[in-house]
Amino acid sequence: MTWALVGACAWAGARLGGGLRWFSRSVALAALWCGAYSLVELWWRAPVATTSVTSRLGGPFGSAAYLGAALCLLLPVAVAVAADRRESMPWRVLGGVASLTALVALVGAGTRAAWVAMVAVGIVVLVARRPPIRAVLLVVGAVVVALLAIAPRLGDVTDRSGGGGASRSAEWRVALRVIGERPVVGAGPEGYRIVFADGVDADYERTYGRDVLPDRAHSALLDVAAIGGVPAAAMYGALLAAVAWAAWKALGDG
Repeated sequence: MTWALVGACAWAGARLGGGLRWFSRSVALAALWCGAYSLVELWWRAPVATTSVTSRLGGPFGSAAYLGAALCLLLPVAVAVAADRRESMPWRVLGGVASLTALVALVGAGTRAAWVAMVAVGIVVLVARRPPIRAVLLVVGAVVVALLAIAPRLGDVTDRSGGGGASRSAEWRVALRVIGERPVVGAGPEGYRIVFADGVDADYERTYGRDVLPDRAHSALLDVAAIGGVPAAAMYGALLAAVAWAAWKALGDG
Protein backbone atom coordinates (compact mmCIF):
# COMPACT_ATOMS: atom_id res chain seq x y z
CA MET A 1 0.00 0.00 0.00
CA THR A 2 2.89 2.36 0.77
CA TRP A 3 4.50 1.85 -2.64
CA ALA A 4 1.10 2.32 -4.31
CA LEU A 5 0.72 5.62 -2.43
CA VAL A 6 4.18 6.72 -3.57
CA GLY A 7 3.18 5.98 -7.18
CA ALA A 8 -0.07 7.90 -6.80
CA CYS A 9 1.79 10.91 -5.35
CA ALA A 10 4.29 10.82 -8.22
CA TRP A 11 1.43 10.74 -10.75
CA ALA A 12 -0.33 13.65 -9.03
CA GLY A 13 2.90 15.64 -8.86
CA ALA A 14 3.54 15.15 -12.55
CA ARG A 15 0.20 16.84 -13.32
CA LEU A 16 1.02 20.04 -11.40
CA GLY A 17 2.73 21.75 -14.32
CA GLY A 18 0.14 24.46 -14.87
CA GLY A 19 -0.68 25.19 -11.27
CA LEU A 20 2.64 25.98 -9.63
CA ARG A 21 1.45 29.30 -8.19
CA TRP A 22 -1.43 27.71 -6.32
CA PHE A 23 0.82 24.84 -5.35
CA SER A 24 3.40 27.22 -3.86
CA ARG A 25 0.68 29.12 -2.03
CA SER A 26 -0.62 25.87 -0.58
CA VAL A 27 2.87 24.93 0.55
CA ALA A 28 3.25 28.35 2.22
CA LEU A 29 -0.02 27.77 4.08
CA ALA A 30 1.26 24.36 5.20
CA ALA A 31 4.48 25.99 6.43
CA LEU A 32 2.42 28.56 8.35
CA TRP A 33 0.39 25.78 9.94
CA CYS A 34 3.53 23.90 11.03
CA GLY A 35 5.10 27.09 12.35
CA ALA A 36 2.02 28.29 14.22
CA TYR A 37 1.44 24.88 15.79
CA SER A 38 5.09 24.77 16.89
CA LEU A 39 4.89 28.25 18.43
CA VAL A 40 1.90 27.16 20.52
CA GLU A 41 3.92 24.12 21.58
CA LEU A 42 6.92 26.31 22.41
CA TRP A 43 5.11 29.01 24.38
CA TRP A 44 2.34 26.97 25.98
CA ARG A 45 2.21 23.20 25.43
CA ALA A 46 1.60 20.74 22.62
CA PRO A 47 -2.07 20.96 21.54
CA VAL A 48 -2.04 17.16 21.21
CA ALA A 49 -0.06 15.52 24.01
CA THR A 50 2.41 12.75 23.12
CA THR A 51 4.54 10.38 25.16
CA SER A 52 7.74 12.04 23.96
CA VAL A 53 10.23 12.86 26.73
CA THR A 54 12.29 15.27 24.64
CA SER A 55 12.12 19.06 24.79
CA ARG A 56 12.49 19.31 21.02
CA LEU A 57 9.48 20.60 19.10
CA GLY A 58 7.45 17.96 17.30
CA GLY A 59 4.88 20.23 15.65
CA PRO A 60 1.71 18.73 14.19
CA PHE A 61 3.63 15.49 13.51
CA GLY A 62 4.45 14.85 17.16
CA SER A 63 7.99 14.00 16.03
CA ALA A 64 11.01 16.28 15.84
CA ALA A 65 12.50 14.22 13.01
CA TYR A 66 9.33 14.36 10.90
CA LEU A 67 8.88 18.07 11.59
CA GLY A 68 12.45 18.77 10.45
CA ALA A 69 12.00 16.70 7.32
CA ALA A 70 8.72 18.40 6.44
CA LEU A 71 10.16 21.87 6.91
CA CYS A 72 12.99 21.04 4.50
CA LEU A 73 10.24 20.83 1.87
CA LEU A 74 7.96 23.62 3.08
CA LEU A 75 10.30 26.37 4.25
CA PRO A 76 12.18 27.07 0.96
CA VAL A 77 8.89 27.36 -0.93
CA ALA A 78 7.46 29.72 1.70
CA VAL A 79 10.57 31.90 1.34
CA ALA A 80 10.13 31.84 -2.44
CA VAL A 81 6.51 33.03 -2.10
CA ALA A 82 7.64 35.88 0.16
CA ALA A 83 10.37 36.90 -2.28
CA ASP A 84 8.32 36.59 -5.50
CA ARG A 85 7.70 40.11 -6.84
CA ARG A 86 5.03 38.76 -9.18
CA GLU A 87 2.99 37.52 -6.22
CA SER A 88 0.27 39.67 -4.62
CA MET A 89 1.21 41.52 -1.42
CA PRO A 90 -1.11 39.54 0.92
CA TRP A 91 0.46 36.28 -0.20
CA ARG A 92 3.97 37.72 0.11
CA VAL A 93 3.19 38.79 3.67
CA LEU A 94 1.76 35.36 4.43
CA GLY A 95 4.88 33.77 2.94
CA GLY A 96 7.08 35.97 5.14
CA VAL A 97 5.18 35.12 8.33
CA ALA A 98 5.16 31.44 7.36
CA SER A 99 8.91 31.55 6.74
CA LEU A 100 9.71 33.09 10.11
CA THR A 101 7.45 30.80 12.15
CA ALA A 102 8.64 27.75 10.22
CA LEU A 103 12.24 28.78 10.84
CA VAL A 104 11.57 28.91 14.58
CA ALA A 105 10.04 25.43 14.31
CA LEU A 106 13.07 24.19 12.37
CA VAL A 107 15.47 25.42 15.06
CA GLY A 108 13.23 24.11 17.84
CA ALA A 109 12.98 20.68 16.25
CA GLY A 110 16.71 20.24 16.81
CA THR A 111 16.95 17.87 13.84
CA ARG A 112 20.57 18.10 12.74
CA ALA A 113 19.98 16.44 9.39
CA ALA A 114 17.37 19.10 8.57
CA TRP A 115 19.77 21.86 9.58
CA VAL A 116 22.44 20.45 7.27
CA ALA A 117 19.89 20.19 4.45
CA MET A 118 18.81 23.80 4.84
CA VAL A 119 22.43 24.98 4.87
CA ALA A 120 22.91 23.07 1.62
CA VAL A 121 19.85 24.80 0.16
CA GLY A 122 21.30 28.16 1.17
CA ILE A 123 24.63 27.39 -0.50
CA VAL A 124 22.88 26.34 -3.72
CA VAL A 125 20.82 29.56 -3.75
CA LEU A 126 23.91 31.69 -3.15
CA VAL A 127 25.83 30.00 -5.95
CA ALA A 128 23.02 29.67 -8.49
CA ARG A 129 21.01 32.86 -7.84
CA ARG A 130 23.46 35.30 -6.28
CA PRO A 131 20.74 37.12 -4.30
CA PRO A 132 21.24 40.79 -3.33
CA ILE A 133 23.03 41.47 -0.07
CA ARG A 134 19.87 42.83 1.58
CA ALA A 135 18.12 39.50 0.95
CA VAL A 136 21.02 37.65 2.56
CA LEU A 137 20.95 40.01 5.55
CA LEU A 138 17.19 39.51 5.86
CA VAL A 139 17.65 35.73 6.03
CA VAL A 140 20.45 36.09 8.57
CA GLY A 141 18.21 38.35 10.66
CA ALA A 142 15.41 35.79 10.53
CA VAL A 143 17.80 33.08 11.73
CA VAL A 144 18.86 35.31 14.64
CA VAL A 145 15.21 35.94 15.57
CA ALA A 146 14.51 32.18 15.45
CA LEU A 147 17.50 31.50 17.71
CA LEU A 148 16.35 34.16 20.17
CA ALA A 149 12.83 32.72 20.22
CA ILE A 150 14.11 29.25 21.04
CA ALA A 151 16.97 30.45 23.29
CA PRO A 152 15.39 29.40 26.64
CA ARG A 153 15.24 25.80 25.42
CA LEU A 154 18.23 25.75 23.10
CA GLY A 155 20.25 23.60 25.51
CA ASP A 156 17.53 20.95 25.63
CA VAL A 157 17.06 21.11 21.86
CA THR A 158 20.73 20.43 21.16
CA ASP A 159 21.26 17.88 23.95
CA ARG A 160 22.13 14.40 22.70
CA SER A 161 23.27 12.81 25.95
CA GLY A 162 20.42 10.32 26.04
CA GLY A 163 21.04 6.65 25.34
CA GLY A 164 20.92 5.59 21.71
CA GLY A 165 21.58 9.02 20.28
CA ALA A 166 25.17 9.26 21.47
CA SER A 167 26.70 7.16 18.69
CA ARG A 168 25.27 6.93 15.21
CA SER A 169 28.06 4.55 14.21
CA ALA A 170 26.88 2.07 16.85
CA GLU A 171 23.34 2.27 15.46
CA TRP A 172 24.66 1.71 11.94
CA ARG A 173 26.58 -1.40 12.99
CA VAL A 174 23.41 -2.85 14.53
CA ALA A 175 21.46 -2.01 11.36
CA LEU A 176 24.02 -3.75 9.16
CA ARG A 177 23.66 -6.93 11.22
CA VAL A 178 19.86 -6.67 10.99
CA ILE A 179 20.09 -6.27 7.21
CA GLY A 180 22.39 -9.30 7.04
CA GLU A 181 19.66 -11.40 8.69
CA ARG A 182 17.03 -10.42 6.07
CA PRO A 183 18.88 -9.11 3.02
CA VAL A 184 16.18 -9.82 0.40
CA VAL A 185 12.81 -8.83 1.88
CA GLY A 186 13.78 -6.85 4.97
CA ALA A 187 11.69 -6.55 8.12
CA GLY A 188 8.77 -4.64 6.59
CA PRO A 189 7.45 -1.17 7.48
CA GLU A 190 7.73 -0.49 11.23
CA GLY A 191 9.49 -3.85 11.55
CA TYR A 192 12.88 -2.48 12.53
CA ARG A 193 11.96 -2.06 16.19
CA ILE A 194 10.91 -5.73 16.27
CA VAL A 195 14.09 -7.15 14.72
CA PHE A 196 16.44 -4.60 16.29
CA ALA A 197 17.45 -7.04 19.01
CA ASP A 198 18.77 -9.43 16.36
CA GLY A 199 21.58 -6.99 15.61
CA VAL A 200 22.52 -6.09 19.19
CA ASP A 201 25.77 -7.51 20.52
CA ALA A 202 27.31 -7.52 23.99
CA ASP A 203 29.30 -4.33 23.42
CA TYR A 204 26.19 -2.38 22.44
CA GLU A 205 24.30 -3.75 25.43
CA ARG A 206 27.06 -2.83 27.87
CA THR A 207 27.31 0.71 26.47
CA TYR A 208 23.63 1.60 26.05
CA GLY A 209 21.79 -0.88 28.26
CA ARG A 210 18.62 -2.79 27.48
CA ASP A 211 16.12 0.06 27.66
CA VAL A 212 17.15 1.55 24.31
CA LEU A 213 14.79 0.59 21.48
CA PRO A 214 15.54 2.60 18.31
CA ASP A 215 12.82 2.60 15.68
CA ARG A 216 15.23 3.39 12.81
CA ALA A 217 18.87 3.17 11.85
CA HIS A 218 19.28 6.94 11.40
CA SER A 219 20.54 6.47 7.85
CA ALA A 220 18.16 6.61 4.92
CA LEU A 221 19.84 3.88 2.87
CA LEU A 222 20.24 1.57 5.87
CA ASP A 223 16.65 2.22 6.95
CA VAL A 224 15.30 1.33 3.52
CA ALA A 225 17.48 -1.78 3.37
CA ALA A 226 16.35 -2.83 6.84
CA ILE A 227 12.63 -2.54 6.08
CA GLY A 228 12.62 -3.44 2.36
CA GLY A 229 15.79 -5.43 1.76
CA VAL A 230 18.92 -4.65 -0.23
CA PRO A 231 16.99 -4.51 -3.56
CA ALA A 232 14.81 -1.72 -2.15
CA ALA A 233 17.91 0.16 -0.98
CA ALA A 234 19.43 -0.18 -4.45
CA MET A 235 16.30 1.28 -6.04
CA TYR A 236 16.27 4.07 -3.47
CA GLY A 237 19.91 4.84 -4.21
CA ALA A 238 19.12 5.00 -7.92
CA LEU A 239 16.23 7.38 -7.17
CA LEU A 240 18.52 9.65 -5.15
CA ALA A 241 21.06 9.68 -7.97
CA ALA A 242 18.36 10.54 -10.53
CA VAL A 243 16.99 13.38 -8.38
CA ALA A 244 20.50 14.75 -7.76
CA TRP A 245 21.26 14.69 -11.51
CA ALA A 246 17.95 16.36 -12.38
CA ALA A 247 18.49 19.03 -9.72
CA TRP A 248 22.03 19.70 -10.96
CA LYS A 249 20.75 20.16 -14.52
CA ALA A 250 17.90 22.38 -13.33
CA LEU A 251 20.33 24.82 -11.71
CA GLY A 252 21.39 25.96 -15.15
CA ASP A 253 17.91 26.08 -16.66
CA GLY A 254 16.60 29.19 -14.90
